Amino acid sequence: MKIVALDRIRNWLGIAFMLIGLCLPSLPAHAGFQMLALPQMSNLSDPAGELSVTFSITDVSVTVEHDGTALFEGLPLVGEPGHPELPVQTLRILLPPDAKVETVKVFIRDVVLRDIPGYWDVHPAPAYCMSAGTQIWPENSRIIDGKDMDAYSVDVFQPDTPVGQVIAGACRQWKLASVEIFPFCYNPVSKQLRFIESGELVLQYEQDVPSGTMAAVSATGGSRSTGGSKYRNVLSDVINPEAMSVYDLRIDSGKFRALTSTTDSAIAVITTDAIGSQSDRLTDFKTAKNAMGLNVYIVTEGTSEDSEHYVSGTTCNERADNIRSWLVNYYVSLEIEYVLLIGNPHPTTFASSHSVPMKMCYPRNSQTSYKEAPTDMYFAELTGNWDNNGNGIYGEFEDVGSGGIDMMCEVAVGRIPVYDTGSSQIGFLDAILDKSIAYELASDESWRKNFLGSASFQDDDFEVDGAEMIQHFWTNICLPKDWSSTRLYQQGTRHSSCDSVYDSDYELRGAAYGQDVNHHDYHWKNGQFGVVMWWGHGAATATQVGPNIAADGMLFQNTHASQLNDSYPSFLFPNSCNNGYPENNNNLCVSVLRNGGIATLSPSRVTWYAKAKWQSYFLSVYSDNASMNYNVAKRMVELNESIGDASVWVHAKGGLNWTTGSSLMNHLVFNIYGDPSVRIQASTVETPAFLPGGGTYVGADVQVTITCTTPGATIRYTTDGTEPIESSASVSSGGTVNVSLPGILKAKGFKPGMNDSLTQRAEYIAAELVATPTFDPSGGDHVGASVNVTVSCETSGALIRYTTEGTEPIESSASVNSGGTVNVPLPGILKAKAYKFGMNPSGIKSADYTRKMVSKSVYRLYSIGAPESTGTHLWTLNETERDVLSSWPSWRYEGVAWYAFPSAQVGSVSLYRLYEPNIRRHLYTMNEIEYQYLATKTWNQEGVQYYVYPDDAVDGSVPAHRFYNESNKNHHFTIDENEKDTIIAAPEWGYTYEGIAFYVFSQSEVVSKSLATFADLTGEISGKEVISANIRYDSQKGAWYLLCESEMIGLTNVPGDYNGDGIEDIALYEEVSGNWFIAFAEADDSIPLSFIDPIQFGGSGFTPLPGDFNHDGVSDLFVYHEEAGRLYVLTVDGEILIWGLELEKDVLFE
Repeated sequence: MKIVALDRIRNWLGIAFMLIGLCLPSLPAHAGFQMLALPQMSNLSDPAGELSVTFSITDVSVTVEHDGTALFEGLPLVGEPGHPELPVQTLRILLPPDAKVETVKVFIRDVVLRDIPGYWDVHPAPAYCMSAGTQIWPENSRIIDGKDMDAYSVDVFQPDTPVGQVIAGACRQWKLASVEIFPFCYNPVSKQLRFIESGELVLQYEQDVPSGTMAAVSATGGSRSTGGSKYRNVLSDVINPEAMSVYDLRIDSGKFRALTSTTDSAIAVITTDAIGSQSDRLTDFKTAKNAMGLNVYIVTEGTSEDSEHYVSGTTCNERADNIRSWLVNYYVSLEIEYVLLIGNPHPTTFASSHSVPMKMCYPRNSQTSYKEAPTDMYFAELTGNWDNNGNGIYGEFEDVGSGGIDMMCEVAVGRIPVYDTGSSQIGFLDAILDKSIAYELASDESWRKNFLGSASFQDDDFEVDGAEMIQHFWTNICLPKDWSSTRLYQQGTRHSSCDSVYDSDYELRGAAYGQDVNHHDYHWKNGQFGVVMWWGHGAATATQVGPNIAADGMLFQNTHASQLNDSYPSFLFPNSCNNGYPENNNNLCVSVLRNGGIATLSPSRVTWYAKAKWQSYFLSVYSDNASMNYNVAKRMVELNESIGDASVWVHAKGGLNWTTGSSLMNHLVFNIYGDPSVRIQASTVETPAFLPGGGTYVGADVQVTITCTTPGATIRYTTDGTEPIESSASVSSGGTVNVSLPGILKAKGFKPGMNDSLTQRAEYIAAELVATPTFDPSGGDHVGASVNVTVSCETSGALIRYTTEGTEPIESSASVNSGGTVNVPLPGILKAKAYKFGMNPSGIKSADYTRKMVSKSVYRLYSIGAPESTGTHLWTLNETERDVLSSWPSWRYEGVAWYAFPSAQVGSVSLYRLYEPNIRRHLYTMNEIEYQYLATKTWNQEGVQYYVYPDDAVDGSVPAHRFYNESNKNHHFTIDENEKDTIIAAPEWGYTYEGIAFYVFSQSEVVSKSLATFADLTGEISGKEVISANIRYDSQKGAWYLLCESEMIGLTNVPGDYNGDGIEDIALYEEVSGNWFIAFAEADDSIPLSFIDPIQFGGSGFTPLPGDFNHDGVSDLFVYHEEAGRLYVLTVDGEILIWGLELEKDVLFE
């Protein structure tokens, strides 16, 4: 199912589809969609998944205007022409790399609706128009007073679903979804308004590749690159920017591998062999661009495709398709960011020697007129399917949507029209190439900060005054950037109704070129302007002032271009129709490019505007012609973007709500004539860009890639919020900077001989922590081989990862849901850490589970009488053997010698018994080699007697000492240290001490600890016992340690009264994780101290400090970041008292 605005046929409460995972940050406080909680992620049947996030709609109001109609505020308004015009918000969401974009579905679950009291009249959305103001309504509409009666006479709430248009696609390696949300619905019969108070936004998808490894492949078969520093503008407003690092991990993991190149950014010049060979300046252009740091690849036609040739083809369509195929296959490996097409743009007439045609598309193919649109966007948006419906007709509105045209361009495209290979056309080409390089290398750019804007009325009823857009550009763009301007509007001389409400510098009149100051061409000829813009009624070679009944001659025409001063070329934004008509080799825009212009936004066919007063938000909903020109020029002036980069942004952010295809047509017909990489202020370093941008992130820090497209620029940055200067830390373009959370990153570009860039700023916020898991039981002594422990986490939806051998849990460790049980072998250390998508993982909960083992008595007997007497001892676990021998007069029972286990234990070994019948002696050994060797002699094997330990790893074990008497061939064993010493001190007895034979126990109940290293530290301070599985105190050093696997990490003691009972408590701070371990002291020293769950506050670079900020008698948690000069204070209960207070260190310690 294709999802576009016309497909709003789903139930208002939503339907279940297939799902995508993403990570949504806390949204800034502005009108519209506000997240109430971090998203919940769940799996549907493989290979589907789901992510949902609860939300509310805020700060979107409705009041009654003076005429009784509804006045909405807070969001843009949109609607099908003639349908109720209602607020809308477009959300842009990063999708995971394995999301299958053509399957993306979106709906709202558990929506909470509220009826707005009263009866409301809602304005209809305006019609759209082309030149001369002819209103265009969707075909078969029944329009009365601007209302489509097929909408206004239906007794239902509209739209029937709060989810509008959904477009899922890709921009290089990133996959995104654009989702429209309608907060209101309206019943035009009952005149009721209904509002979404809250709900759960759900996105679903099918997985692209269930398993295995592959390159990230576009919809057309080419690999997708991570490159394109300027394509940050496509990602600039995603609501989950922190997901970039998450998805990068998934890409880097090998499941999806984004192919990258080590080459610099590049521009591909696509032309023909005939044009390339005849141009005298193309090689110079390449050399100059190379010197600027931009690689140039010149590509011409050939019989087969390779890195320097596209397949020639025999028609315009074939050649256009082959050029696009070349770009799809090579833009990644060659790191192409710009494309310059040089050749004949004619979309239907083919000449092999010079055709580099526009692609003929049909955005309005469902309508009866104005169907076609020659376009170069076909060569810019490289991951979508331009014939998504498979009918062989490219660029229809029906081809837009998930899996089809996604409006996100991988490269920026411009062209220099060359209509044949004659000397005149080649001369134009060479002059334009020279001019482009001279413009970029010019030392004087001051004249470029000058704006020329002219506008006339657009329709016969004088409702739309083009001055609205020009005035807005002057007020909101030129004045803040300190630009000079010259503005010309109609002021009523030609027709009394053509009188703009805005004052202009001169009245706009149309007449012969150069007549007087009331003519646009007069000022352009005699002035120096960086940007020239007009809004008039256009044709292929001219633009007219005024509508039909008040037409006032030519605003500008192609013959005027020859008299412009080409030493001061302007960027031209002609908001009119057909001025870039590619079939006319002297169209107005190409004439300006040849003389007087550096680049133009050139309309190849009719363009469309809204039949209403122009609003600055129109781009986001309609993509009207005025907004296309306004926003490209705006970004060039405000951000110093190239004309190509600014156009990429406009394509990505423009709405398509004229579903007859007129919105799409505006995107297709506004093509760039000129080099797409050129900027207005070429000698100003471009503002650095961050990827990912600011937002809420998981982890203690975030890796941010900083790029600057000015070759050779040095990027200086700070992470403490201070302004970067030339002595600040530096990073190369494409390098990464580690930003500790929370943190403010600022960056600025510097280059000798160029103006410093603007400062880029972004704030990075730490995500909320998952609650630390809890255990039941929480450790201690247990009987048996293992114990079942219930593991819980207070954070709903968290997944708990755990280990039972003492290692730190990671995201790939075994998992259990909250409330589940874990079987812990005894002895063992259970460690658990909770994870939840979109949140920082919890601290580690650790508990030591020891095994209480009940051993059995080993009895000792001594042979004293003949003939059975051997003058030796016997040690046996067998009570029957003990009793039988004790009944004999020749044996004496001497009691329990020690304790051992009849069955194997963790770490134990077998103790074997042998008997030598000739000398009537027993031998005990845990050495299996000795046991087997003696059996080959005269000794009889009597099997395993019981189990002992080779060392003292188990607490409570004691050594069994072994002696040997050579004279009577007797071995003796004892755990009695006095007996051992006595035998050693009596050599006349004939016994030689042979060392420790094995380890046994002196008592029957034995507790086995999992890590013998725990015994290395006392766990006591000032006579108080401290209970903790992984924190110990070294009394000799007076130091605290955190035991992590085999590593002992030092802790900083920050003593204070953390519960307000007047007794100093223990507070330990671990710098790497930022965890605080607090144990509340008791007045009674006999009561053991135990640590509460760790509190994560701080981290690397933060110094802990003692103190009571609010003087309430309870110590607070202070951390100070010396590098940033910022102080943070938190109570033990989690209340923030200070966050990021700038404070000098000297002041702090005063």
